[in-house]
Amino acid sequence: MNKIFGREPATLLALISSAVMLVTMFTAPQISKEQSVAIQGAVNAAAALAVGIITSNMVAKDGGLALIVGLLKSLLALGIAFGLKWTPDQQAIIMTFVTSAAQFFVRTQVTAKVPA
Repeated sequence: MNKIFGREPATLLALISSAVMLVTMFTAPQISKEQSVAIQGAVNAAAALAVGIITSNMVAKDGGLALIVGLLKSLLALGIAFGLKWTPDQQAIIMTFVTSAAQFFVRTQVTAKVPA
């Protein structure tokens, strides 16, 4: 698994997370608006938390930081979906931005298990 993600596990996992959020954005509107808001929020939260957990297990140093960032992004996703009730489009855009911004921070703090 380390060979697949190589030296950039945090960045590649963030890309996968963003892709999942965007795919859901285009498939969720096929159902009712209330359901699509809830589904998008749940997917965003699950993707953020999963990336945090996986990243924390794939790095050699400071994996707890990746886990904390994933948890915070997950809570943000739930707040956006169920508190603000933003549309799936708005949720996907905001969470993609937050995911990208968080990875600039996480990437500089963690060390990959694969040697340079």
